[in-house]
Amino acid sequence: MTSKLFLKKKPTLQDLQQYVRALNKERGFKNTLKSSFVHLVSEVGELAKEFQKSDQNKKEIGFEIVDILIFLLDLANQNNVDLEKAFREKEEINKKRPWREIENKELPAKNELIKFNSKNHFFNISNDKIPFQEIVKKTKVPLSVILQITRECNSNCIFCSEKGNKIPDPTLEELRIIKNNLRGVRRVFLSGGEPLLRKDLLEIVNLFKDEFIIGLPTNAIPNKELAKKLYGKIAFVNVGLEGPRSITNKVRGDYDKIMSGILAFKKAGIPISLTAVVLKSTIKTLKHTCQIADVLEAGKLKLIMPIRKGNALNMKEEEFISNEDAKKLYSFLILEKEKCGWKIPIRMTLWEPKNEGYSILVYPNGDTFAWPVYKEKDKVSYLGNLKKMTIENIWKRYPYKENHLAKYLGKSIKTL
Repeated sequence: MTSKLFLKKKPTLQDLQQYVRALNKERGFKNTLKSSFVHLVSEVGELAKEFQKSDQNKKEIGFEIVDILIFLLDLANQNNVDLEKAFREKEEINKKRPWREIENKELPAKNELIKFNSKNHFFNISNDKIPFQEIVKKTKVPLSVILQITRECNSNCIFCSEKGNKIPDPTLEELRIIKNNLRGVRRVFLSGGEPLLRKDLLEIVNLFKDEFIIGLPTNAIPNKELAKKLYGKIAFVNVGLEGPRSITNKVRGDYDKIMSGILAFKKAGIPISLTAVVLKSTIKTLKHTCQIADVLEAGKLKLIMPIRKGNALNMKEEEFISNEDAKKLYSFLILEKEKCGWKIPIRMTLWEPKNEGYSILVYPNGDTFAWPVYKEKDKVSYLGNLKKMTIENIWKRYPYKENHLAKYLGKSIKTL
């Protein structure tokens, strides 16, 4: 059957709406409001997948945008909405809104010297000619804060530094106070324990999403349906995975459940990064870990060394890697990345003086610490309570400002 569909060379919005009406009739589509909306959301997910690809195809991106437009026009038709008229009326309203005032008053102050790389999930200096000490001087709050919204976890990683020390979960009202006191911070990790265990996680994410870049460290195991609901609200998930099945099962948890969760996040269009804790017994399979991260198109693979705290206090001494061994491993990975053609950025953190205290860690009760501080028994040094103090005031008493900025800007860690 020859199609009788015709579209003007320079169509108006009304022309496009009429075209979609004719398209549905000719092709026998019986769309409902619900089905069209579901198709629209699905096509947005397909567009997200195209943007995630390292070798983006502009033509395919264009096709996905067209599919989105078709269902958007169909929804307008089903609701008898004249899109051109609605567009003009809404813009007249928007023109009267105080956009610049809202931007200045409601959003956190941004450090224009530093940009967030949304593809690879780390920070960059916008101008390398700016002296690092000038950046330190001008920075009034931390770039990134780890906020534990629970200490509960459904894994029992042999190297976990946060096992034990039970603290009740913060309420939404307590988290709202903490959120207000974090004003100005660029990125917040809603961490744990396992944050996906919070039944009100969506409410927590909604509380933070408009003012912060949200990272979600997780084992990716619970509730695949949750991944769909988190789409568009968080910047990325950071999933722990030590390598192939036998290794991950031994040191972290169920590889298949973790991988299933990772794929659920990817299907939902949520970017992922991977973290692997490097042990002596896992070094030989680290190449496989890099390959898995590359296949998954992870934003980055973060390699960290275990630290003597929590479960790691019970690990065999020979599992800990010296900094010298870690540097040899880094040299090996440079060659392997070139040989294998891995596209993912790999970042390795060693426990050296220049990385001491780099992280600002907030416990569920608001107690805020510099972490890791090597001389302290629990590797944390108390800074104050974020329910009672602003992060700006905590930053003033924070003794590791240079270490914090150097680490998150990639200056004190191994990067390849």
